[in-house]
Amino acid sequence: MKNFLLATFAMLPVFIHAQLFNYTPVTNQDDIDNAVNGVLLGEGVAVSNITLYGNLEQMITAEGISNVGVSNGIVLSSGGAADLSLGYNTESLSGLCCDDDLLTVANSVPPLIGQSFWVNEVYDWASLEFDFTPLSDNIAFDFIFASNEYPTWVNTSFNDVFAFFISGPGLTGPYTNNAVNIAVIPGSDPALPITISSVNDQLNSNYYVDNGALANLNVTGYTTPITASLSGLIPGETYHIRLAIADGSDSALNSYIILEEGSFSSSVPSTGFEATDFNSDGIINVDDLFILMNDYGCVSSCSADNTGDGIVTVADLMYFIGAFGEIVN
Repeated sequence: MKNFLLATFAMLPVFIHAQLFNYTPVTNQDDIDNAVNGVLLGEGVAVSNITLYGNLEQMITAEGISNVGVSNGIVLSSGGAADLSLGYNTESLSGLCCDDDLLTVANSVPPLIGQSFWVNEVYDWASLEFDFTPLSDNIAFDFIFASNEYPTWVNTSFNDVFAFFISGPGLTGPYTNNAVNIAVIPGSDPALPITISSVNDQLNSNYYVDNGALANLNVTGYTTPITASLSGLIPGETYHIRLAIADGSDSALNSYIILEEGSFSSSVPSTGFEATDFNSDGIINVDDLFILMNDYGCVSSCSADNTGDGIVTVADLMYFIGAFGEIVN
C-alpha cells in the first residue's frame, strides 16, 4: 500500500521550495574528519578513527537552521541529507542493507508502547563511527530526529530507526561488542528508543513538533532537541560510538538526525583540581606535568595519582589536562 501511494504521489506536480538552510556536503575522508573535529566535537573529549559507512550523500554539515533549537551541526540521513534543506522527500539512494542492531532496536519499540507491528528489515542505513576518549566519567551531546514518515506511518512496520551505540570498557549492553544505545527517551524505564512510533502527537508529545507546513526543515515532523548521555565511563579509556540511521521495512521516505555543533563533550570537573597541583605552588602548570610524567606507570604511593585509583595512567593525564592553568590557592 505504501509503495502504491508513493507512486501515486510521484505522478502529481512537484513543488520544490527554496533552500531552507546552508549546508556543505562531505566529499572525502578529510571532510568527514573535519566535520567531526571541527563541528561536532566539544570540550573534554578526544576522537580518532572516524569513518562514515554508507553513501557520502547521507551526511552534510549544516548551518543557519531556524527555529528548531539546533542551528548548526552534522546531518545524517537514510537518504540524501541535503534533502532536509532542498525539498525532496522520497529520494532513495539504494543504500546499505542490513544492520542487525538497528533492526533489534526497531523491533524493541512495539511491545514497549503496546503495539504489535513488526519491522522486517532496515535499508539505506548510514553510520558515522569514531573512537573517543573522555576526560570525565560521562559523555553527552544534543540532537534532533526528523522524519517524513510522520504522521502517516506511525505504529506501522515503516518505523524508521536510529541509534547511538557506545561500546568499550565496563559496558555490558545487548548490542555488538556489548554496546549500549543512548538514543532513548530521557528518563524512560525501561529505556524506550526514539522512533516515529515512540515520539509523535499521541505519545511523548512533549518532544514532538508537527511540521506539515514544511517550515524550517523539509520534513513532516521532528523532535525537540534531546540530550543523549551516558555516565559511568572510565576517564582516559577509549570508547567507540556508532551513530546509525536507517529506513524501516522499505527504502521510501527519509529520516534524519541533526547532531548539534560543539555538543559532543565530556564534562570537566569544576572542583578538586588541588589534587593535580603536585608541587603545591598554587597553580597547575608544566611543572606539575613533569611530575606526572615522571610518575607515569607508578603503582604504589604515587604523588601524581590524582584520580585516587592507586596507579598513574592516562586517566590522570586526562584529568590533569582539564585542570591545566587553574589557580588553586
